[in-house]
Amino acid sequence: MKYPIKVSTIIPAYNAESFIGTCLDAVLAQTETSAECIVVNDGSTDGTRECLEPYLSRITYLEQENKGVSAARNLAIQHARGRYLTLVDADDIVPENRFEKMLTALETTDADMVFGHMRQFEEHAPSVFSELQPAVMPGGSMFSREVFDRVGPFDPALKLAEFLDWLLKFREQGFKELIIPDVVLYRRIHSDNIGTRMKESRVDYVRALKASMDRKRARKSNSPESSG
Repeated sequence: MKYPIKVSTIIPAYNAESFIGTCLDAVLAQTETSAECIVVNDGSTDGTRECLEPYLSRITYLEQENKGVSAARNLAIQHARGRYLTLVDADDIVPENRFEKMLTALETTDADMVFGHMRQFEEHAPSVFSELQPAVMPGGSMFSREVFDRVGPFDPALKLAEFLDWLLKFREQGFKELIIPDVVLYRRIHSDNIGTRMKESRVDYVRALKASMDRKRARKSNSPESSG
C-alpha cells in the first residue's frame, strides 16, 4: 500500500481547552514536514472546539460523542494517510525534532515500533522538568500503519490500560520495539490526567494482563506439542 505522507499524529481531546493549543503548536512545528495531524474531539463539554478553530485549516478535525480514548484513536486512525502513526495526548508537548528522530530509527533498524525518552513537568511549574526516563507509553510511541493493522485496534472497553493491552498483543505477535535515547515527549502532570480522573478504572491493567496470559495459554494448548 502506498501512503501519501510519512507520519499521522493521532490526538484524542476531551475537555482539553487548557492545553490543546500548546500541544498543537508543538506538533505543527515539526522539522519533518511530511505529516498530518488528526484531532478527535471526544464529546468535550468545555471550549475545546472553540480553541481548535484557529487550527482547522492545518489539521483534520473529527468529532464523536464521548466514547473514550480508544475509540477516539481508532476513529482517527481510520482517517489517517500516513505510513507511520504517532500518538500524542492533548495535554502533552513534543520537541520539534520528535518525528525526525523516531522516523530515522524506524527506517534504519529492524524495529517495528520506537519509543523515546521523556521529561515530566508539573502544571504549576512548567519550567521544572523531571529526570530523563523511558517513555514506554502512548505519547512516546511511533509505529507503522501496517503493524497497527496486524495487531488490531485499541480495545474501547478499556478506559485505562488500552495501550498496555495493545502493546502486549504487539509483543505476542513477535514484533520488535526499540527505545531511542532522544527526548520525544514532555509530559504534563496535572489534576485532570486521565489516570487520576479514572482511578476506578485501574482494574483495567489487571484485565489487560490477564487477557494476555489467557491468550498465551490458549496458544500453548493449541500447539502441536501439547496435543502430542
